[in-house]
Amino acid sequence: MSINLCLRREISSSGHGTLRFCGGKFRHKGNSTMAHDLIDHLHADASLMTELRHLDLAALIITLSGSQATIMLTPYGGGLAFLVMPPVRYAVAFPPDQIAMTARVVTRLERIVSGQSRDRGSRMTH
Repeated sequence: MSINLCLRREISSSGHGTLRFCGGKFRHKGNSTMAHDLIDHLHADASLMTELRHLDLAALIITLSGSQATIMLTPYGGGLAFLVMPPVRYAVAFPPDQIAMTARVVTRLERIVSGQSRDRGSRMTH
C-alpha cells in the first residue's frame, strides 16, 4: 500500500487527457492540444525535469477532465509493504532527502498547470 499525493484544481477551460511521467519524460496518448501544450511547458522546465528524474516515484499522473485538473504523485516510500512469506507488513520509510524535493516538485507542477490553464484563457481556483 502506498501513499498518493493528490492536488485538484477547477479550471474554466475544458480539456481531456492523461499525462504520465515515464522514462524521464511526460507522455500523452491522443490528440488533445491542451495536453500537448502542457507537456511542452513541463519539459521546458529543466530544474523540474531534473528533480523528477531523481525522485523515487511509483507514478506521476496529471489528468485533465472537463473543468478539472488533477496531479497525482505516488512516491515509493511512505507506505506499507506486505510480504506473503512470511506474512508480514511493515512501513516503508519516506527517504529524508526526498521530502523537500517532493514538496518542490508538487509546487512547481501546480504552478505550471495553473499557468498553462491561464495561458489558454482560463484560470484555476485555489
